[in-house]
Amino acid sequence: LPDIEPKKGFRWCWWFWLVFIDNPTDPDRPRQVMILWSFKDSPTIIHDTHYHPGEGVARTSEKDTFPGVVAAWYFDGEEMDHDLALEQGPVTVLRELDKPGAGRLSIDTPTGNDYVFEGEPRDWRLRIRNEKHDMDYTIRLEDPNEFTSPIYRTKHFLRGLFMYSVVKLNRCTMEGTVDGEKVTGTAYLQRIGMNNPCLPWFWGVLHFADGSILKYFFPHVSTAIFRTDPAQRMPG
Repeated sequence: LPDIEPKKGFRWCWWFWLVFIDNPTDPDRPRQVMILWSFKDSPTIIHDTHYHPGEGVARTSEKDTFPGVVAAWYFDGEEMDHDLALEQGPVTVLRELDKPGAGRLSIDTPTGNDYVFEGEPRDWRLRIRNEKHDMDYTIRLEDPNEFTSPIYRTKHFLRGLFMYSVVKLNRCTMEGTVDGEKVTGTAYLQRIGMNNPCLPWFWGVLHFADGSILKYFFPHVSTAIFRTDPAQRMPG
């Protein structure tokens, strides 16, 4: 869990993998899967589901445990499934004390479905297993350079009243299986922690065949900040 000072109602943390899957039958329409584990300090709506933080974060030297939400989408090259996963349950972050940077992130859902991210620096495994799909990805950071090496950023503002912490991996390689089919591709990771009020935003990342990427981030003022119920789902 990011080392973010709790600010009642404002602390918000998430882990986000976006996996781009090669599509040999139609290279111009790559497949894509996203999975996100999230925690917030106050009752709210996360990913169109009502959420309550319960007793908050329980921390020991070896692990953090907290009520969380997992959400995932999947685009198979033809159709988009916005609800590949949307479940709540206790999230556990395990740390290997004798191996810095190694650990495991998982959520214990009522359905018993499997949503796990684990590994060590430069070598990770991501599993998504439920009644819809069985996905298993090995994600590696090979030959890191200035562009692909992890980005770490922590910033305090308003005289230290608020802060945010960011870890990003711009581009990793991926090999794995989707329902038994061998797949290859690339992956992007971000882990965000903040304890400040924030506006809604539009965000995106693109991976190109030549190894480059494009990211954009556009915060904006919107009536979404006043919502108390799930939003209407966009068509498509």
